[in-house]
Amino acid sequence: MIIRKANQGISAQRDKYLNTISTMMMEYILVFSICKDMIVRRQEIMSYLQQHLDHLELKTIELQDRKFTMSIKSRERLEYQIQKLIRSKGLQIGFISGERIG
Repeated sequence: MIIRKANQGISAQRDKYLNTISTMMMEYILVFSICKDMIVRRQEIMSYLQQHLDHLELKTIELQDRKFTMSIKSRERLEYQIQKLIRSKGLQIGFISGERIG
């Protein structure tokens, strides 16, 4: 009985550890529709975002179907926070999609 409870405790700790590791390894690609001004100010904007949010990386800025899109790699789903920070700079942004990678 005591051994069974000890094994259950160890098993629970192992599961918690594995869940923590897998959560740390998850990354997301967040795609936004952006205004033309953001292309010119992309370095300034990314520096500003990185001051407020950890682990962001600008992946691409593209023109697709007459819309400019920006892809950001992140360890968390931060689309709301990113939009809020960019809008605080007076720029327009809209969230398109988020995809889990890794």
